[in-house]
Amino acid sequence: PPDELRKAANLELARRRFLPFVKQTFMGEFKIFPETLLIASALEQFERDVRDHLAPRLLLIEPPRVGKSELVSRQYPAWILGRNPDWYVGLVSYGDDFAWELSAAARSIVSDEPYGEIFGGDRLDDPTEVIEVDPDSRAVKHWKLKGHRGGVRAAGINGSLTGKGYQIVVFDDPTKGRKEADSRDYRDAQWSQYKGTFYSRVEPGGGIIVTGTAWHTDDIISRLQKENAERADEPFADKWQIYHIPAQALPGHADPLGRAPGEWMGGRRTLIEWERLKANTDPREWSAQYLGMPTPEIGQIFHPYENFRFGPPP
Repeated sequence: PPDELRKAANLELARRRFLPFVKQTFMGEFKIFPETLLIASALEQFERDVRDHLAPRLLLIEPPRVGKSELVSRQYPAWILGRNPDWYVGLVSYGDDFAWELSAAARSIVSDEPYGEIFGGDRLDDPTEVIEVDPDSRAVKHWKLKGHRGGVRAAGINGSLTGKGYQIVVFDDPTKGRKEADSRDYRDAQWSQYKGTFYSRVEPGGGIIVTGTAWHTDDIISRLQKENAERADEPFADKWQIYHIPAQALPGHADPLGRAPGEWMGGRRTLIEWERLKANTDPREWSAQYLGMPTPEIGQIFHPYENFRFGPPP
């Protein structure tokens, strides 16, 4: 019957493509915007590169509250495991609680009925395989798939992903907020954790995704950008695919969405809501969190009250 054929085609499309999967598993209406299409395409390519053992590196810089965590850290691990049930995914954030929340959301998607239909017993590649959470291993900080080697482990940036190698590690908002971003000790500890504890857990050829807000000129996102530019000519240095999507397109910068300078994102806010948010946000916070262009706390060129004379020179 046509309805059954249509349903089978939609399920097969959801197995193969990320956004059709999200539309099937998201609770409520899932709206698609230009940035959604861009990120989904990047994530699909990322999976292909991990399968080919190319060690991909993906950096997504976006404003807060535009849905990046829903795509990257909740839906994507679920889709990845349905297609690659022997893979391990690491979820890392600024603290254990948020990392565990992301893990619980991904686990919930895998446990829901739509997921069972997509990765259930009528798959074209393997009609006998069903992807589901192992009832004996379902804690939010670490859960596995039944009958497979894959699963998810979640930890805060100051924790660790022990005991396993990971095909994919996702860092979602590694910096908690302004207080932490302005602390040199915090930034150094964060970088040390990334370079040491977490980086060593990625399997050969595995991938790393970092997504979040650029809080500071020296935070983990800014350091990754700087290192990527400085080591561009080194053959074995990590090569990051960077998507910097500001709330408002910046003059003099190539916009990944093809917007004209000054043009706003679509997303969950109307143009009036964006303008109101900008008018009521501290300029330093607006530049960092919403434009992805953090500035030093005391100014980029000179301190406003030091070594500055009023009047004619002596």
